[in-house]
Amino acid sequence: MTRPGTIDPVERLIAAWTAWENAPSAHWTASEKETAITVAGLTGRAAHQHIAHARGHGLSIPDAVQQLLNDTHHKAA
Repeated sequence: MTRPGTIDPVERLIAAWTAWENAPSAHWTASEKETAITVAGLTGRAAHQHIAHARGHGLSIPDAVQQLLNDTHHKAA
């Protein structure tokens, strides 16, 4: 649960990934994407590989992030 006025970590990751895809050479988009990955409790390399792979197979950013979270939680269980 997030505090009122704060963005959910999953929503933050989706927004950051979207911004980065729209402007991959902008320093702030890359920085925010890395921060969002960390805030979501994920490891950078694994998140990048998973989301990039899912995007390469035609998944939307929200679907790719959700798949990553599902797979991460499934492996942890």
